[in-house]
Amino acid sequence: MKNKYKVIGVITARMSSRRLPGKVMKPLCGKSVFAHHLERLRSISELDGVYLVTSLELENMPLIAEAKRLDVPYYEGEKEDVLERHEKIVRISAASAIIRITCDMPLFDIPTVSAYIEAYNEYQPDYIYPANFNLLNGTMCELVSAGAIIKAHKFYKGPAITKYIIEHPGEFKMKGVAVRNDICRTDVRLDLDFPEDYELINKIYEKLYRGKPIALEDAYGFLDDNPSLILINKFRAHNEAASYVQRLLYKPVFQVIKSGEQYEIINELGQQVNYSDFTDKLKSLFAKQEGD
Repeated sequence: MKNKYKVIGVITARMSSRRLPGKVMKPLCGKSVFAHHLERLRSISELDGVYLVTSLELENMPLIAEAKRLDVPYYEGEKEDVLERHEKIVRISAASAIIRITCDMPLFDIPTVSAYIEAYNEYQPDYIYPANFNLLNGTMCELVSAGAIIKAHKFYKGPAITKYIIEHPGEFKMKGVAVRNDICRTDVRLDLDFPEDYELINKIYEKLYRGKPIALEDAYGFLDDNPSLILINKFRAHNEAASYVQRLLYKPVFQVIKSGEQYEIINELGQQVNYSDFTDKLKSLFAKQEGD
């Protein structure tokens, strides 16, 4: 079905990487990491094009050459202000919204992208994220409206393009989209940030890649059959910018903790809450959600 709005895929990438230099051009089964990201996005019929945003640096020339070879339109912008690059690309493309893919997600879940676009066509939120999973494991993307990108850039210049949006939820319409429970795996790290990550992902591609995108559930199935592989990169930490956004987005409203033989309810300020106030608050929260 034709989209009501123009939604494009945007791959954010550059050659410099402190932990894994040149990762965007590393080979996976005869293709670059960048080419695999592109292939996955181009398999999504609901997208109205795919673009590359990168920084204006000489070391990015191999990446630019790859984009030209693969007929990918691109924009070279500020080195540190990643949000500037995204504002520029939505203006150049006249897109209503973007699916943002960082080039360290060679196994991002493809059906989730389609679900985001469907939700955007129906509700037109400023920001869509996975409601029941995190953004840290290299499998989940974000959708951001052009309006939210342009507004956020007035107040924030830096690498975390959704930071201002998530810090100011009252200024933006945000929507969580539930993803399939079988792919909500916190025991496996599938992002590409360290040499150990590349070792694991390379093994997955060598086993499963047959000229078309690998389904995320197939990658998990392979790892379940070979559980020792999960240990390759298990103890590597996520980068601080991603972790910060994650903590903001999924900050708990309440926590239930065990104290001796009893349970206590703690709110987001660290204060103890009695049971009746807790249940009243829950009722009001869910009544508001149902009203939306």
